[in-house]
Amino acid sequence: MAETFTTSLTVDKRIVPLLSKSTYQRSFPYAVRELVSNAYDADATSVRIDVNLDTAEIVVEDDGNGMSIEEFKFYLTIAGQKRGKRNTSKYGRRRIGQLGVGFLAIFPFCQTLEITSTVENSDIVFRANIPATRFFSEAEKLETVEQIPVTGLIQHDPKMITRHFTRVKLVRPTDLVSKYFANPDKTSKRNTIRSWKPMDRFKWELEEDLPIEYPPESPLNGMMKYDQPLPLEVNLNGKKLFRNVGATTVLESGTEEVSGIRFQYYIATDFKGVSPEEARGLKLRLNNVGVGERRDFNLKRAKGYAHLHWLTGEVHILEGLDESVTLSRDDFIWSMQYQDMEERLAKLLAKQSTYLDATEESFKEMRQQLASGKQIKVASRREVVLREMKKLEARGFRVENPVIGGNKPIEIDRERKIIHFSADHPDLEDSITIAGKKREVVFSSWKPKSGENAACKVRKSGIIEINQDYPLFQSKRYGELFKKILILMALAREECETVEEMYRYISMYIDKDFQDFT
Repeated sequence: MAETFTTSLTVDKRIVPLLSKSTYQRSFPYAVRELVSNAYDADATSVRIDVNLDTAEIVVEDDGNGMSIEEFKFYLTIAGQKRGKRNTSKYGRRRIGQLGVGFLAIFPFCQTLEITSTVENSDIVFRANIPATRFFSEAEKLETVEQIPVTGLIQHDPKMITRHFTRVKLVRPTDLVSKYFANPDKTSKRNTIRSWKPMDRFKWELEEDLPIEYPPESPLNGMMKYDQPLPLEVNLNGKKLFRNVGATTVLESGTEEVSGIRFQYYIATDFKGVSPEEARGLKLRLNNVGVGERRDFNLKRAKGYAHLHWLTGEVHILEGLDESVTLSRDDFIWSMQYQDMEERLAKLLAKQSTYLDATEESFKEMRQQLASGKQIKVASRREVVLREMKKLEARGFRVENPVIGGNKPIEIDRERKIIHFSADHPDLEDSITIAGKKREVVFSSWKPKSGENAACKVRKSGIIEINQDYPLFQSKRYGELFKKILILMALAREECETVEEMYRYISMYIDKDFQDFT
């Protein structure tokens, strides 16, 4: 036979709107995160999140320890005392929540919060209804929120004796949920989650913060170790969620201690801008749960970090900040120790951005020189390539040569930091095809004597000698054009006897050899 019961929320009436409406309504995924965190603390191994926008049904169910009636009443005692031991009883997990305020996060998002739960070795199942909206509409008029009843139903079901779970259902979701799942912002850039379909955005935000595993193929599985005796599996509408990984090539990782704060970190890149933009920077995690948005520690405002947007990563706080996280768990309370840690993380991030700036500049120099484009330097291809290769070796790259039958003179494996170099590749030859002939080129520097060509010379052997210091060759935009014109003029001078012949010679080969500049 079913029994009814009545209890109440035990909390100062000012705390509910402060903690839930003012603090949490900024993000529906943050509120769902709190429900999953409660499941984690209840030693759940599986959480199922079902969102049906057509029927306006939202359910979060876990296979954790569940609650008895007595435990549920204690659950309603918000911030009354610490929530038991630091580690969970069954699996020894470090608890995420300590003050019991987390479940208030969901209040602004539904008219009624329906909670169903049972514990193992008990045939009692209860279902309670918390009138969430009344705590906002009536709290100010009442002496205490305990006057708002939480009603429930107790049933005895022998089939449930081996079950243990907690199901939280949002009954009649509020407009805040509708607004969150509204159409994407079409004015936003394509590489931000604001432009995504709402359900895709919801999934990404959950994967950003929840205490879940990395994707199976991620190298971070063996690299980043944290205190989680048994992993938590979270499914959204039947599909398993995995932690967001913004890039796959780990540039640096390690464990450090700064001012009593011990943390593990990794910094990664895919050698291009991290997408979406929200995945850029370092994600701080406490007790394996994300804390706030990713951070670049104000490096974006500083000059000299051109490739900062290529970097992503995580920081797992292992010791030292358990009492410093805000009640909403989206930031840390400032302290000198926390500032010292931020400064250290900023240096680590700046180091990798500087590394990318330098290596990408070397790659760019080599590509341009080999392509003979408009940005080419007035220097030997081989000399430029060898000079930039030395810079890369100083930054940890290894040169392997020769590559037999390579299609390119240089092939770079950024991930493994290997340069494949074909020393005898024809593309490394310094030559120019002009006036109907491929001609060898050498580079040198000289101060021209009176009447001597200041830009280039044609040796008796036919080799063209180019003055690297000639001012017009230094132009990034027109240097290559000037070089070709002056070489053609030097050839005309050598091969023609009259001014008229020189004119015809130059006119003919300008038409043939300068198509690339049109």
